Amino acid sequence: MSAPESTTTTNRRSKIKLAAAQIAPCFLKKTESTKRVCQWIREAGKQEAGVVGFPETIIPGYPAWLGHVPLDDARTMQNYQRLFHNSIAIPGPETELIGEACRDAAVYAVVGCSEKRDNTTGTLWNTQMIFGPNGDLLLKHQKYVPTVFEKLVHAPGTTGAHASVQTDFGVLSTLICGENSNPLAAYNLACESATVHVASWPPYYPGPWSLDHCSRVSSQGLAYTLKAFVINACAAIQDDFVEVCVCKPGDQRQLDRERSVGKSSIVNPMGEVVAELTEGGKGLPFAEADLEETTVAKFTHDYGGHYNRPELFTHLLSA
Repeated sequence: MSAPESTTTTNRRSKIKLAAAQIAPCFLKKTESTKRVCQWIREAGKQEAGVVGFPETIIPGYPAWLGHVPLDDARTMQNYQRLFHNSIAIPGPETELIGEACRDAAVYAVVGCSEKRDNTTGTLWNTQMIFGPNGDLLLKHQKYVPTVFEKLVHAPGTTGAHASVQTDFGVLSTLICGENSNPLAAYNLACESATVHVASWPPYYPGPWSLDHCSRVSSQGLAYTLKAFVINACAAIQDDFVEVCVCKPGDQRQLDRERSVGKSSIVNPMGEVVAELTEGGKGLPFAEADLEETTVAKFTHDYGGHYNRPELFTHLLSA
């Protein structure tokens, strides 16, 4: 017996092709990094993707040198100066170019950047932007809490709790790095019934942890919790990034190791990896998503609905 045809109460797409862009920025160069993002948006469109996710702060790159270079080293201030001048205002000329690329490609794109206040000389945020296939900027989400050394260059987010938008296929959401394992951030998205989620990550994180493991565990857990498809987008590592970050013995070994492994993947609503990069470098893994899988999975667990008890938080709110 054939399966019944999908029926919905709204006129939404039931299937969509997803893409995870594992690319490297032109490090601390906003114009060149923006051009690279636009190139990959158009490539995703050529492959008939409906959504493409990009890494954390892909414009103009992630400030990982703060995990290596001493704070009193002149390079720290020089790198911050470069980061500030190559961060972008929203809206601005860079967002116009990205919007144009999305129109050309007819694709939703989630793009990370270092954001600054226009016409000022201070204050940056770690920001995600969601663009629609008509080129409109649909959402700006600033990272709720910068992680460890990120606090030295990025301020806490000021854009509020919403990290999702309604689309023609359901709810598209995004979180940055450690936010993807934040229980309250995940609950917020569950209540908004996220359908496709973009989890954006840096090229690696200085320290004893492997980013490919941390990002994979977080994204699989989040997909299972949200009962959503998760695009797990990690940045690639290039020589211009390495030159800025290598400072002490062991730095080169860690970067070489992180450079060699694939990190980006796409995860289905049961937490299973359905597409991935198995080697380092640039790539664009794709997966066809049957969005009815999100409905079927919620028969078991809907943490924004029938499988939750909000009174569990009552004593915390009344304290």
